[in-house]
Amino acid sequence: MTSTGTPFPSRFDLSDRLTKAQIELRTLTTADAQEFLEVVAGSQPELARWMPWAHGSLPELLDYQETIEGWQTLFDLGREAVYGIFAADRLIGGCGLHEGDSTGEFKIGYWVATPETRQGVATAVVTALLHIAFQSELADLVLIQIDRNNLLSQRIPTRLGFVRVEDAAGERHADEQAGIYTQWVMTRERWTAMIT
Repeated sequence: MTSTGTPFPSRFDLSDRLTKAQIELRTLTTADAQEFLEVVAGSQPELARWMPWAHGSLPELLDYQETIEGWQTLFDLGREAVYGIFAADRLIGGCGLHEGDSTGEFKIGYWVATPETRQGVATAVVTALLHIAFQSELADLVLIQIDRNNLLSQRIPTRLGFVRVEDAAGERHADEQAGIYTQWVMTRERWTAMIT
């Protein structure tokens, strides 16, 4: 784990949490924009089933560069932490901690490139994001929201000990979606008890 002046690390090694070696989270730079665009495009059919930002025409390279710059600004301010998921320096997905609706609340988001799914990567990534969140002084509660029909993703918070709370209404962006989101929470106290 590499520290910065922000509450969040710029890198986090997942290799000891996976059988697959050399997996790490690291903050993205504009130099990653082309690869990011290519990986999203290659996985768009799967991503578009659940991710609103993956619908329709994908942004241009310049748009991704500007988006990454915006993520870096928010990272430097300690307001969110967006990471690329890298396997031996090859981008295979993205994830992040995003400010929630109340003080001390952060929301987890993640996606993994289609060829890398069902290999434990997403579970390891969410575990890493919990470590990052609760090692900071900012997070008291971490929330995951998953469309009710996305049964595969719902296994992750269940496996990691999140507590399911009241479902929330949302928008449908694809035919497969329910438009109802299951909500899963992990508190600092619960996480501390689980890892000690």
